[in-house]
Amino acid sequence: MDLDSLVSELLNIGDQRPLYMRAISLFEFEVSLFKTFQPKSARLFAAIKLMEHLEQEMKMKHSRPNTLKDLASNDEYCRIFDEVIGPTGGWRRIRRALSDREFDDDVGARIEEAKAVAEVIDFSYRFAILRKDKGYKRRGGVSLARYVVQTAPSYNSKMSRSTMKNRWREYGSSSAFIYLLLKNGYSFLPRRVSTIQFAAKLLQQIQDEQALRQFFCAYQHITNVLSGSGYMFPKLSLDLRSTFPQILITPFSEDIEAAIKSASHANID
Repeated sequence: MDLDSLVSELLNIGDQRPLYMRAISLFEFEVSLFKTFQPKSARLFAAIKLMEHLEQEMKMKHSRPNTLKDLASNDEYCRIFDEVIGPTGGWRRIRRALSDREFDDDVGARIEEAKAVAEVIDFSYRFAILRKDKGYKRRGGVSLARYVVQTAPSYNSKMSRSTMKNRWREYGSSSAFIYLLLKNGYSFLPRRVSTIQFAAKLLQQIQDEQALRQFFCAYQHITNVLSGSGYMFPKLSLDLRSTFPQILITPFSEDIEAAIKSASHANID
């Protein structure tokens, strides 16, 4: 599925995709940004937790334990089972095969690794915005950004050059989204599936249409700005009918300016 199609589904543009199925797709997307496990695993965990959430709601509504008839009469519950759970072999097979805590730990470790690419985009975006006023003649692309992030003390990077390259190779394609999540506070980081509030929080995310539109609008802006620096990100061409809060651009510190000059001497662009 291309990015336009995915975002159209999440925002329910031109369709009436059920809320819970859109929530599952949102979590699958969030996890996919960090290249962890198979996307199917995220989809399964979200489905399981949302079905449990529905079971609890039905139990409270009826003031008694659910019967099979109760579950079968709930359209959302049946759709999740038919489209996600059933094709994988059912509940017993899933319960034996997956550990939600292992999944959470893997996602958390990947998020920690991906901080490096958020810093790369932070530098290149600031460089692109400041380029005219500062009189920079360079593109400020990924090579210069990796060099500065590794070199300037204010970025506090302790990675070797090879490790930085590996991080970029792993997470670079989704780095614009990662930058927005880790450096700008957008609230679409994947939540831990092992927590009690996972399903409720995921449903809050998918129902916050304004925040979703702003998030993807910010992505459009970041990728448009960085296209002039040689970055090639997946395109999002939808009219989102939204704006996003402007990103505060702070001037480069002296050590970053020094790293830029040093890169020039080393012919790094």
